[in-house]
Amino acid sequence: MTKRPLPSPLESATPIIVPRPKLSETALRELRAVFDAIDEGRFDQAAKLASEALDRSSRSIERRFLGATIAYVDRTAVLADHVTPALLRLRLKAVDSGFHEFAYNAANHLMEAARTRADYKAAARYYKIAMAYDGEPRTQAAAHVNFCPIVRDGLITGEKDWPGAVEIYEQAARMGLIKGMFNAGNVLLWLTGEGRTGDHGTRAASWFAQAIDHFERRLPRLDMESDAQLEEVITNCRLNLAGMDIDGTYGGADAERGIAVVQELARQGHPVGKDYLRVGLSNRLQAIAEPPGESPGANWRIVLTALPGREMYAASLWCGSTPDLLLRQCTDGVRLGNPEFGEDNCMISIAVNALDEGLIIAQDASPHMRYVEVGSGLRMPFVKEENLLDLGIVLA
Repeated sequence: MTKRPLPSPLESATPIIVPRPKLSETALRELRAVFDAIDEGRFDQAAKLASEALDRSSRSIERRFLGATIAYVDRTAVLADHVTPALLRLRLKAVDSGFHEFAYNAANHLMEAARTRADYKAAARYYKIAMAYDGEPRTQAAAHVNFCPIVRDGLITGEKDWPGAVEIYEQAARMGLIKGMFNAGNVLLWLTGEGRTGDHGTRAASWFAQAIDHFERRLPRLDMESDAQLEEVITNCRLNLAGMDIDGTYGGADAERGIAVVQELARQGHPVGKDYLRVGLSNRLQAIAEPPGESPGANWRIVLTALPGREMYAASLWCGSTPDLLLRQCTDGVRLGNPEFGEDNCMISIAVNALDEGLIIAQDASPHMRYVEVGSGLRMPFVKEENLLDLGIVLA
């Protein structure tokens, strides 16, 4: 006969009896009425009944059940796209009754409808409660970011407070919110653009880099968005950081690193990536130290040296030469003349397509002229000793 194993100490111990929570008949009727209204699709009525139950709730055990009921009303109304004033009144009353977990939704609800300073003050009040509530870290972090426009844009005071907004964004960033990192970097970049003194550029670059690293290494984060939804944020981080590298706006900036980043984005067809690449390549041409040569070929050697890894195409042929012949003649340094325009002044333009990103570098026969052509129909003249970006874009 198989013997029954000896009981474990836990089994032999005296059972712990947890008293089952009891609800009064009144509380049960109130909560049942709320759920019945939801089942019937009468969300405003459900919110009204839950709000009335809040007024009569006194015992803590009833409040626990009531909190769960309010959460259910809130969630089902949102899923049914039935976000109405009745739901807002319930959210506000719940927060004011001590259910601070509803402060985030209440603040967002107020913010979406806000038009006046009084409206923004009301939203700010509930955002601050949500920012202090640590029961749900994701909404706590998100509350910081959603509250920030009130401070950043001076919606209450009438005066923009970018440094104050940065502090709030950085709080969310330190909690692990990628959107907090991006926004902190973005406003710091604005401060850099305004020429404000301080380490704004270095801090901006650091937050952009941290956001990218956080995302790529898949570190724990508090963002509610999926990877796909955050892709645009990360792309903007890469663009901003690359632009800072190209412009040299922080210590440790590397123009070639920035060009490499926007080059890849330009290949993918990103319009801002193409524009930043134009700036980077223009800066590279501007930095050429050699003086203009006496022939188109001599100048082409200078241009091509500054643009390694390019694919070359002939364009804008005015002298009747074939593309292959014209390209060979110019890159070989052969002088091309046309009696109508004079020696070395014939209307010839050769183009180099910089790695197929849609930007074209064109060298006219005139030894002093180069072009950075963006797409088609636009041409930006580059003249030695002049700042290409200050010359503007003109029709080709």
